[in-house]
Amino acid sequence: MGVYDPNLTETMATVLKNLGVQRGLVVHGEDTLDEISITGKTKVTEFKDGGIKSYFIKPEDFGMRRGKLVEIKGGTKEQNAKIILEVLSGSRGAKRDITILNAAAAFAIAGRAKDFNEGIRLANQSIDSGKALNTLERLIEFTNTERRYLRNAHEVEKG
Repeated sequence: MGVYDPNLTETMATVLKNLGVQRGLVVHGEDTLDEISITGKTKVTEFKDGGIKSYFIKPEDFGMRRGKLVEIKGGTKEQNAKIILEVLSGSRGAKRDITILNAAAAFAIAGRAKDFNEGIRLANQSIDSGKALNTLERLIEFTNTERRYLRNAHEVEKG
């Protein structure tokens, strides 16, 4: 989970833990992003095995180049969709790096990777093999197919 204020990482981690979440990360990029950033340090508060600890990471810790905020800037929903497709199609650069680093955290916290470095390897492998793009395409197809059923069920409820 990302937060806009670095002072909230421990609070949110405690709340999530108290709600029964077994393991998680709450992050804040020093550039005010509510995600792991490549433009500077990111505060990470990790909770697992009953404990909570905070630490900082930076892109250089993982062999990545520090980027600039303008390099990862999104835009309209159409522009963002294009960015996602470019990244998942193998495009290199800052947008891929921030995607990889956040995916690595998800792999690590879900237990699919032993740490961020292994998560980075898995995230790169998923993009480079086409598996990530294929999964997105299947999700889009499912969502577009199921939408009419969801809409019809909602209309039935309205009576």
